[in-house]
Amino acid sequence: MAACFRARTPACRQAGSEGKMPEIKFEEALKKLEKIVSDLESGKFPLEESLKKYEEGVRLVSSCSKILETAQKKVEVLAKKEGAFELKAFDEEELEEK
Repeated sequence: MAACFRARTPACRQAGSEGKMPEIKFEEALKKLEKIVSDLESGKFPLEESLKKYEEGVRLVSSCSKILETAQKKVEVLAKKEGAFELKAFDEEELEEK
């Protein structure tokens, strides 16, 4: 993620040379996102810092969306077991084929 390296946020520095965001729990990402929104709404930050916060927020939204999509697919797998709920290993490829 080139934007990650430009933003130079702590999470990006931890990502290493691969440019991937480190694994983050949904609740932690949501908490960070709420803080960013609050900071941006306050209007107390200079433009450059606000843009960096916005970029980090966009990445967090993307992470949260992916986590929620995965959770939704897992729930669908559970619900599709003909009335008998059974937890099985989640396989994205199997769901995409259906």
